[in-house]
Amino acid sequence: MALIIADRVKETTITEGTGAITLSGATFGGFQSFSSAVGEGNTTYYCIQNESNFEIGIGTFSSDTLSRDTVLQSSNSDSKISLAGTSVIFCVAP
Repeated sequence: MALIIADRVKETTITEGTGAITLSGATFGGFQSFSSAVGEGNTTYYCIQNESNFEIGIGTFSSDTLSRDTVLQSSNSDSKISLAGTSVIFCVAP
């Protein structure tokens, strides 16, 4: 397992709650998927944006799922945010 820092990685999810995120695989024009940029079993820095809520952390990508291992900062007092509806997940350098 390696820490991967990748540029232009962005996907959406309709996962709800505070658990692991199932990624849609659909990328925005010109962006990479977590699968192709981060790779199976690797960790990365991520940001989740859900409406006006956000979460920045370290997660592990596996089987089209991103775990939320460590939250570094969030709009929820630096805890996991609860997702609802559609969220955008992308790689960041915190």
